Amino acid sequence: MKHLATIPSAEGLRLTYLWPEQPDRPEGSLFEIEVSRICMGICFGEDSCFAVLLAERLLAFDRRSERERRQGGGETPHYGRYFLVIDEVEDALPQELIVELIALKDTYRAITLFGPDYPTHLVDSIKQTEGLTFYRQDQLSAQLCRSIWPTFIDYDLRIGYYARPVPDKDTVHRDLEFGLGTYAKDPRTGASLQGKDGNLVPLLNLPPEFNNLKSRQGIRQGDLTKCTALWYAFNGMQKSFARPATTQMEHHHVGNRLTGY
Repeated sequence: MKHLATIPSAEGLRLTYLWPEQPDRPEGSLFEIEVSRICMGICFGEDSCFAVLLAERLLAFDRRSERERRQGGGETPHYGRYFLVIDEVEDALPQELIVELIALKDTYRAITLFGPDYPTHLVDSIKQTEGLTFYRQDQLSAQLCRSIWPTFIDYDLRIGYYARPVPDKDTVHRDLEFGLGTYAKDPRTGASLQGKDGNLVPLLNLPPEFNNLKSRQGIRQGDLTKCTALWYAFNGMQKSFARPATTQMEHHHVGNRLTGY
């Protein structure tokens, strides 16, 4: 699928894609998915550097009446969530990857980046990269910003870098196996969530329709650089929670006809 746009919505963000032309699908067919937020995870390996984009799907079931919703009474809404690997990028050098992060941040409106706290000079480089973590708004006009960074949207779209200790190999593979082998919960029933195809939905998803081939290969081959980048994103998302929209209504899960999610 070709990514067309990321647009703010009541649920968080709406991702719009163009399906490739196929015999059973007309040319120009669109696919949209609502996500609550998008984050990035990075890893600087010895031979390559890797970044991955992870989107959170937050599902809600609210049995309260409209009056209870307005007044804040009644039973607490039930939530479920799962995560989708929606994009990735690999570069040979750290500085090349950092430049790529600017475009990814703008393209997907990601405001959070999880990564290592070492080596220090690379962490400092990320935090000091203009166009990624800050803009000199008083010195650079929007027009000039667009000439420097073609994907520029506005001054407020900046990334926050959350540095975490570098995990050991066993921790990375254990946590990813947990995500791949654990199923998301249906907020309506509390049971494991099922896609439209009837299959259970893993907590950590890598649907092949998205640009995540290298991530899937990295998991199968035990590539520590790719797995660690995904671990940072997944671990960071898992340990935080998106604030649900106040207007979010009861969840009715309708899976995509190809991914089943």
